Amino acid sequence: MTRVLSFQAGMNGIIAGALLWALPSGSALAADKPPAPRRDIPAAVAGFDWSGVYIGAHMGYGGGRATTTLFDPAATPGAHDFGSINGGVQAGYNVVLPSRLLLGVEADITFPGYLDANPVRSFAHGAGFDVTEKMDYAGSLRARIGYAAPAWMIYATGGVAFEGTRFVTALPSGFNSNSLRLRAGWAAGAGIEYAIAPEWSARLEYLYRDFGTADVALPTGARYATRHDFQTLRIGLNRRIDWPGTPRPASVAGDDGASIWEVHGQITYLPQGYPRFAAPYSGPNSLTPAPQAQATWSSSLYLNARLWDGGEIYFNPELLQGFGLSDTYGVAGFPNGEAQKSNFSYPRFNPSRFYLRQTFGFGGEQETLESGPSQLGQKVDVSRLTVQAGKFAILDVFDGNAYAKDTRKDFMNWSIWAPGAFDYAADRLGLTYGVSAELNQKAWALRAGYFLAGAESNANNFDMKLFQRGGYVVELETRYSLFAQPGKLRTIAWLNSAYSGSY
Repeated sequence: MTRVLSFQAGMNGIIAGALLWALPSGSALAADKPPAPRRDIPAAVAGFDWSGVYIGAHMGYGGGRATTTLFDPAATPGAHDFGSINGGVQAGYNVVLPSRLLLGVEADITFPGYLDANPVRSFAHGAGFDVTEKMDYAGSLRARIGYAAPAWMIYATGGVAFEGTRFVTALPSGFNSNSLRLRAGWAAGAGIEYAIAPEWSARLEYLYRDFGTADVALPTGARYATRHDFQTLRIGLNRRIDWPGTPRPASVAGDDGASIWEVHGQITYLPQGYPRFAAPYSGPNSLTPAPQAQATWSSSLYLNARLWDGGEIYFNPELLQGFGLSDTYGVAGFPNGEAQKSNFSYPRFNPSRFYLRQTFGFGGEQETLESGPSQLGQKVDVSRLTVQAGKFAILDVFDGNAYAKDTRKDFMNWSIWAPGAFDYAADRLGLTYGVSAELNQKAWALRAGYFLAGAESNANNFDMKLFQRGGYVVELETRYSLFAQPGKLRTIAWLNSAYSGSY
């Protein structure tokens, strides 16, 4: 069973997705008579209304220093510096007084990156055991005070902070024990925010959080005391939420009427389970015969923007959470293609895709490219060359079939959507770094690309012996019509060169 919630939004409006989630539109400035826009401020944002409810997302870099003491039974002090990317969501409410004084309240929650080292805060070695402190999430509830100009605002903020922490003890038996703690502290910071569209604003914010001291009794009889702070510098994107029926302000578009930037999003929840069954043999790599139910949950944003004529940039941050059946073991063609992204009790942040695309038009007949998560809506020449470079999946460019390409809305089984051959160059989540080029004509298209292969299978680091190792892919797509129905025939050739076993 699959449940998908998706939405997409652009500067020209909000478009319903698989299940309609239409965010309310913005409104004009709340004052009786807004001031005339200055020439150096776009008219669409000169009267931006900072008051009201907003929701948003953020990402940045966070780090700090942890001081520790392991009592086993003698005290052994230690200190650890940590830092990693992180991301999360926020929501708040603002009131703007006639003097332009801004008063507000905001709640936020932040999650660490998905790599194994990202949530680690501290660690210690005892007599026959190890203990590691990991952050599951960190949040705050803060007041805000600032000055709100017509198109920007600056603010200071402060309040209470909280953090979900787990202390993982590696026992001599080979098993791990988890001790969960909810830590409380305080937060303070400052930021600047700028209106980029009638209902949207972008921000840059610094936030400091102190979580005090935690003292944990370990299953070995030892004690572990830690104290750490957490500083983050992050960028964010907010959208105002208005009541239904509020008039929508004019949108901002380029000279050709196309959106300068767009925001799309999708939330995918995949629950799976089965009843008890008989199994003559069961091992660590088997599905457990006991009844079970598991689920994965991914939340994705797609931020697309035009930089210049033909130049576009795409960014796809995600929050990943959940587990596959039997820890994603036991089935060769696993029934949930999202499971390899997860294996986390709490969401983890991943800046999945980030790439630059340049299109060179050769003139002549034009066609419309519909707006979507990986495509800015626009008109382009049918005869064109498109070059793309950065971090993305090979399947984003090649094998563009409409039925087994995206596990969040198509077939979910790995045996159907994952070729496993020409897209071998990928990390654990199916992404890689590379460059591709497509020459498109009315009756055919020719695509080619080079991509980095992992240094080891399902790893998150890549073999950097460029062109000596990696994946080469070529695809020829021809278009035809059969009984007045359009069709496509794709022929794909590939070569993978990797440091691996010989089969």
